[in-house]
Amino acid sequence: MTSASAKLHEIAVRYAWNSRQQKFGRGSPKLIARVRLREIERLFAHRWGGQLPDDDAGLDDLELAAHHIAHLDGDAVDHILRWAWEWAPWLWSRSGIDPVAFASRIAANPRRYKADTLAWRLRLTKDVRATLGITTIGAIDCNAEMRAALRRKKKRNKAVAKRRAAGRVRRADYEANSLSKAKPWEEMGMSRAKWYRLGKPMSKGSNQHTSIEVPSISGTRQVGTVRQVRTQQTKYIYTPATDLSHRALPFLEKKGLARDDCFTPAPHQSAADLEAA
Repeated sequence: MTSASAKLHEIAVRYAWNSRQQKFGRGSPKLIARVRLREIERLFAHRWGGQLPDDDAGLDDLELAAHHIAHLDGDAVDHILRWAWEWAPWLWSRSGIDPVAFASRIAANPRRYKADTLAWRLRLTKDVRATLGITTIGAIDCNAEMRAALRRKKKRNKAVAKRRAAGRVRRADYEANSLSKAKPWEEMGMSRAKWYRLGKPMSKGSNQHTSIEVPSISGTRQVGTVRQVRTQQTKYIYTPATDLSHRALPFLEKKGLARDDCFTPAPHQSAADLEAA
């Protein structure tokens, strides 16, 4: 078999396996019966070892397992007898019980147990349930509502751990260090809107400081020693094609301001070109 044909054969085998895995839909009774039967076997192996005890408790456990076996595909009576031969071989030597009649009675009318009802029949506790990884059977000391709350808490903790691994901070820490909490605009004597317009300057005490000047109609006044966070206040670039400066000259002269206070020449212009303009 060539390499290409071997790969195609492997792909076909995997697709066939996945189709068999999807034979039962999520939450279907047959799927739950299969999963519960394996969990019951784990519990019996943890509690009794390889075989059920030859007493009334063992017989009751055998009957519970037989009800779940009867919901599977195939010959239910034969499946129950085979399972009993492995886990309870003493059934054939027990007086007053016919194994075939026992299996036929259960296969004719199998019961469906709820998670909490089955937990009470098996006397399953929360600790043993968590140790054995049982998910389809309840617990006598943790009802359905409590288990739902535990699942939500586990999911929430997992999401928190994922956010911490991604570098996210706690909400309380974020709000404690937020700008809305610190209100740096109040220290600088300006409104919040003006502080944002100026590019979010920070007051004294920051790591990186620089002194900036804020242009105003009456002149240029210095705000103080601040730190620029995002943007920086810049002057308008003046070009001959821009007639904004010509329109603004009468207003600037009236206010006693020079054109250079609000406009700067373009990079390709010299100072002489600016004066000629």
